[in-house]
Amino acid sequence: MDVRKTAVTLTFALMFMCRAAYSAPVDGWAVYANSMGSSSDGNVYLCKAGDDPFAIVNDGDAVHARFSADGSHIFYLTNNDKLKVVDNKGNNKNELATVNTSGTKGRSPIFAYRPDPNYILLVENDDFYKVGIDGSKTLVHEGTTGINSEIAISSDGKKICGRGNNLYAVTVGGSTQSYNGGDCSSSLSPDGKWLIHNKEGHVQMMVLPWPGTNGSEKTVNISTKRWDNQAFAVNSNDHVVFSWQVRGNGVGVIDVRDETCTEVVVSDINGRANAEYPDFFVGNLPGYGSTISHSSISLENRQPGTLNANTSFSQAHFTVDGRRIGPSEGFTTNSVSFRSIVVDGFRMRTVIK
Repeated sequence: MDVRKTAVTLTFALMFMCRAAYSAPVDGWAVYANSMGSSSDGNVYLCKAGDDPFAIVNDGDAVHARFSADGSHIFYLTNNDKLKVVDNKGNNKNELATVNTSGTKGRSPIFAYRPDPNYILLVENDDFYKVGIDGSKTLVHEGTTGINSEIAISSDGKKICGRGNNLYAVTVGGSTQSYNGGDCSSSLSPDGKWLIHNKEGHVQMMVLPWPGTNGSEKTVNISTKRWDNQAFAVNSNDHVVFSWQVRGNGVGVIDVRDETCTEVVVSDINGRANAEYPDFFVGNLPGYGSTISHSSISLENRQPGTLNANTSFSQAHFTVDGRRIGPSEGFTTNSVSFRSIVVDGFRMRTVIK
């Protein structure tokens, strides 16, 4: 008997059994470039779990978008290979660099630089760089294996993963090992302990301990739809974000502890959900709190059906499911535009148009 391998397998199983007891519904924010399909508009969208997505970048040329490590900024690539950044309200836009995307085959070559939220991790020609909000560009790791996309870095900056002709686990400044050849959707947890990859035609995801070579894996299944572009949430070891139905058509998040799946952005939301390589930030996004609001106006804790005296709109009605109030064309209150008001038990949450 291989005692070492048996111990690793047992530790792996016990860890996930213990963590499952603490599982809870996901709460957080997705960001993505609406870049797939004929109905795509090339804009960058934010969406709080349970609410509607809204565009924060309306340039029409975005192809991939990622959060910074602390969620305060969003980095995105354009279809002419420009790397840009905005804050998470869509302000203070800045062009940082022109990126060499040759060989990426449309896959994403950027991800949050978890050791420092003022940077984004970028891979070009197998070399890894951190690109700063100020436009600086610093070599992090010089590669030799042809990694060109689907990258991630641990919070301590010591481990990286990526995809080329294979999937790879990289020790920064050290060795590179391949794992699970022929599969896709590599990603690394913030603590650097877990890798993932796709399997079985995009209906299974494998979670395995770093560096992915000891043969011990946890299988996570999805039964109703196919998935793609999986990645660990920027700030969570427990949640993996993905696009529904392979390369677009909505955003989902799965809790790998108990396989609880949340559809964050539905696939039929008026052409605004064609997400490829979405990203997810667990918890409250900086600057937003628990309500989606760009101002001091808050409808939190108000009774359903009652609005404050300064709020008015025309053609008010409940939607069929009873969860929303407001005309589909939106309405304006105190100079802030909303698509609807979401009724959630005895709370009302604003949804930016």
